[in-house]
Amino acid sequence: MAPAKSKKKKGKGKSKGKKDEEEEEVLLIKFFEIKKLRTAYLRQCKHFITLPNEQVLKKIERYHNLEFLSSNDEYLDKLIIDSCQMNCNDMYALSTSFQNFRYLKTLCLWNIQMDKGAFIAIDKFLSRHKFLEVFQFLYCNANVENSVYLASILRNTESLMDVTFDHNPLKGDGIVNLFLGMKENPNSKVKRLSLRYCEAYGDFCETLVPLLGENKTLTELDLCGNYIGQDGVMFIATALMNNNILEVLNLASNNIIDEQELYGRTLIGSLSSKNNLTTTGTGGLVSSNTNSNTNTNINNNSGNNDSSGDGGDSGDLTSSPSAATNSNTNNASVENNSNVSGDRGTDLDGSQQTSMDNNSKSKIGGSHNEIVITGVGGGGGGEDEEDNDTGPVTTSSLTYLADAISREESAMTYLDLRGNNIGNNGGEIMLQALRTRKAQLTAKKNASPVLICQVTERMSYDIFSKIFEINKFMIDQEKKKNGKKKKGKKEKK
Repeated sequence: MAPAKSKKKKGKGKSKGKKDEEEEEVLLIKFFEIKKLRTAYLRQCKHFITLPNEQVLKKIERYHNLEFLSSNDEYLDKLIIDSCQMNCNDMYALSTSFQNFRYLKTLCLWNIQMDKGAFIAIDKFLSRHKFLEVFQFLYCNANVENSVYLASILRNTESLMDVTFDHNPLKGDGIVNLFLGMKENPNSKVKRLSLRYCEAYGDFCETLVPLLGENKTLTELDLCGNYIGQDGVMFIATALMNNNILEVLNLASNNIIDEQELYGRTLIGSLSSKNNLTTTGTGGLVSSNTNSNTNTNINNNSGNNDSSGDGGDSGDLTSSPSAATNSNTNNASVENNSNVSGDRGTDLDGSQQTSMDNNSKSKIGGSHNEIVITGVGGGGGGEDEEDNDTGPVTTSSLTYLADAISREESAMTYLDLRGNNIGNNGGEIMLQALRTRKAQLTAKKNASPVLICQVTERMSYDIFSKIFEINKFMIDQEKKKNGKKKKGKKEKK
């Protein structure tokens, strides 16, 4: 028995010795790679008649030390260059030196002032690099003109998976160029694309419909801080109807304002859907246009009583300066004795509510224009809505988005709408989308993907709390899924 134990000990000693030798070989290889890189960079700087970048040289020198390499697991896999100027010669010296350096996985260029030649150089560098996976290009003043070089990178790269172009004035045309580049690359591996604060407005989203809809690699898209608005949301929703790959979409702070909440159309829209809107009176009618982009101004001019949109006068009524509906409503005029609050200058956080009785009437500026509203208030209308656990909802741009992300085929798991004023109507729309996905998740016994929708508290507390509760449910379900996966892996081992 004793000899057998001694043999095992000798075997263990040999295996440890082999591991140590292999580790030493790896360290030596890394050391000589760094030494070779340092020599190449200094030589290329001389060739292009430029001084070595202090940040780059300091990073190389840090790893040009065997003791440091042996005591640290990290290596020169990430290069960050921040707050400096780089012309074409500087960029060519950098790119030609790191072109074949296989350990470089992440390149970060932050707040770099570059000329056109530098953009051409970085295009050639990243288009040919076979190992780089992450590229961050922030605050580098890339505009529409320079976007063609960034698009060329996406058109030719075969290794990049995570790309960030935040805080560059690319505008809508520049973003379209980037998506065209990805579309023309059959070997594209880009899974995450961040375009935060790129000064893009919603008009470019129409061109984006086929490009995003047909994209087969992108799983995360960040458009936070732009100006997409309602029209842009509708086009993005159209693209998502054909996209079953995208999982994360960030539309935070994009000036998305639900039309019904903005123009006070939630009440009229919900009433018209029940066919309870009738018109009477001898004066002119208050027009209600069916086009969602058309607003109808209501001017109250009667006697000495003036009513303005800021609601600062002491008259009996403070009226909204504009009103429009999204559903097919008839031209109407209103008569009601109760005060109607519609101050457009106040925050639309869901705290303003208009209640009317069956026999209540409102006189607008003392004119003869009248709208008679029936079937609201008494008679149990509000009780039915509470029983159904939903409020009056009218169609808006968010309706299309909700339909797209609540489909069974959709892969969407996270939608960020924070920083937008979607109001009560928008909140109800997104709440219905979450309920639909929750029902799918329950019916398929957690086989469907979860859906989390983040919103800002610019709606009633009741709606926001319901959204919060469903989000919490989704997070718990995701944790359970991950726990089962870990248990399955342990059992296989």
